[in-house]
Amino acid sequence: VRCVAHDVRGAGFQSTIHATYVECEAYACNQSNTASTGAFHGSAGDFVACLRCIAHDNTGSNTSGFSSAVACHYQGCIADTNGANGFRIVSSTMPQTISGCDSYNNGGAGISVSSGVYYVENCNLVKNVGAGLLTTGLLVARNCGYGSGTQANAANSGNIDESGTITYANDVTPWTDPAIGDFRINLAAAKGAGYGTFMQTAASYAGTVGYPDVGAAQHLEVASAGGGIIG
Repeated sequence: VRCVAHDVRGAGFQSTIHATYVECEAYACNQSNTASTGAFHGSAGDFVACLRCIAHDNTGSNTSGFSSAVACHYQGCIADTNGANGFRIVSSTMPQTISGCDSYNNGGAGISVSSGVYYVENCNLVKNVGAGLLTTGLLVARNCGYGSGTQANAANSGNIDESGTITYANDVTPWTDPAIGDFRINLAAAKGAGYGTFMQTAASYAGTVGYPDVGAAQHLEVASAGGGIIG
């Protein structure tokens, strides 16, 4: 919890057993540029989870921000300016879920997954050199946001079942200032635009719908001086 790894020759965080990382940061990792490595690297074991973690400026051409060869769950994580993919998963063992994450300015794909079935929702995929989504298996994507113009990724590739896609205006990002690591959501198109549906069929239930932002850092509603609400 809240650990930082930086300036190391290997992975910043590497797990060979069940592991959970919460609010951890990894940068300038894998300086040996070892192939198929991530700043957060699940190399063996049964499961790895990352919650509100950030992998940034791991610039080696073989280095992904988050990499896993085991079942994994990424929630509220940010992959920024990594040499390879933002998120890379090569395991087909379930579960494989990525929810409310940001993948920005990575040298490969925003999210790259191998054979298997994967679920991605409410993620931003912006200015990645490779595809926003790349799969050799089956990837289900719900309400993900894409950059356009100078902020576009290469085209998605593979068997992807996608709905609710959001394309941001030319040359803008949904964040305050990603160049200095400020990934707060400030674009109206990303606010409250995420997938948040609950299935409730009982006759006594009125129904519940959530409206999360698309991205890792949910925006804060602030009361104005006049008593109104602004985003």
